[in-house]
Amino acid sequence: MPHSPSPTLFDHLREIGRELARALRIATKRPTFSLVAIATLGIGIGASTATFSIADAVLMRPLPVQEQGRLAVLSGVDRAAGAAQVPVPYPAFKGFVDGSPRTLSAIAGVDYHGAETHPVREGADGVNLKVALVTGNLFSVLGVTPLLGRNLRAQDDSIAAAPVVAISYELWQRRYAKDPSVLGRVLTIRGQPGTIVAVMPRGFAFPARTEVWATARPFRPVAETGPPDFYVYLVGRLAPGATVEQSATELTNYLRSNDARLPTFLRGMTASAKALDDDLLGEVRPVIRLLLVASALVMVVAIVNVGALFLALGLTKRQELAVRVSLGATPRRLLLLALNDASIVATAGGVVGVAIAYGVVRLVVAFAFTQLPRADAIDVNGVPLAVAVALAVVATVAFAIACVYGQQRAEPSRALQAAIRGGTGTRTARRIQRALVVAQ
Repeated sequence: MPHSPSPTLFDHLREIGRELARALRIATKRPTFSLVAIATLGIGIGASTATFSIADAVLMRPLPVQEQGRLAVLSGVDRAAGAAQVPVPYPAFKGFVDGSPRTLSAIAGVDYHGAETHPVREGADGVNLKVALVTGNLFSVLGVTPLLGRNLRAQDDSIAAAPVVAISYELWQRRYAKDPSVLGRVLTIRGQPGTIVAVMPRGFAFPARTEVWATARPFRPVAETGPPDFYVYLVGRLAPGATVEQSATELTNYLRSNDARLPTFLRGMTASAKALDDDLLGEVRPVIRLLLVASALVMVVAIVNVGALFLALGLTKRQELAVRVSLGATPRRLLLLALNDASIVATAGGVVGVAIAYGVVRLVVAFAFTQLPRADAIDVNGVPLAVAVALAVVATVAFAIACVYGQQRAEPSRALQAAIRGGTGTRTARRIQRALVVAQ
């Protein structure tokens, strides 16, 4: 008797292809189950991926600066007035810098308004942009390198200097379509024309939400003596071995000294200091962390719901499975059927989830740019996307396998009789169903 040849890899692939086609046909015949399972899985993947991508860009990814942990933001504290963050008059700032403090190796100043909306003109075009007035050495203190052009410099911060500005990556992308010839164009701010000399790297926005950085003196008269008309927060790089607390103490000692050039109403003011990332992210950090927890719960609920749907589907298919078992269907065959059904839902749910994630991220960037620090650095991150999809696929496959597990273990004749009588499923299936309800 001739020996039949062993199945080849092509035969196995062809069998899998036939089963996938069968699973797709069956999925179209039960649209309610398919659509609900796919939508549930897609929402879980999309929401968790979008939230984790936002958290990665805003909270976890370091700023494009040198040694971020050595940067501090300092301000005054007026306890009598109950004000915890008071800007320092420019004359006092200048006096502190000239005194060569020991705890700070370099110090810059930022207008206390932060990134303030100003009408900006370029030729005949006018637009409102977030402009930050800074001392010319800010970028060197932070240790940030522009993507295009050169940094603002200390010598740019002079009444006699030609006014220059730097623009953010987000503004360069949105308004100039990443045109490298943007360098040399002129923006008119506060009636003063300034030449664009730099495009800053993606993800850099300090002060938060800044679109244009302009050196203070050319764009605003700054008096070093007499009544102060310009107030700043200090940005300092800690000297080796110095701490944030020590820098605050040193500034406090100066502000309380006779050398401090403070107006009468600010005399006796003390100082506070915080790390740069705390200053930049202090308000949004707890909100994003709460969203992370919420999105993780959404993912868990989505997986549990899909599991409940597959279990319910398994109970409705118990007669079909019982017949297959009675006719001698092997565990491998049942497993292949379960995997094919799960693959359709997992694949479609993954596609929907990716689309939702990209849509949510684009909406966040479009509508929350002015409220969210580092919004231009937000994109769909491959790592959380891969983790969310993998978790959803594994869970879906596991639940699909669980649907046939009870039938595989059951006595064929008993399984068929139970299915014909319209029972509620095996004891194992009931236990799984109750566990899913409790988990949800």
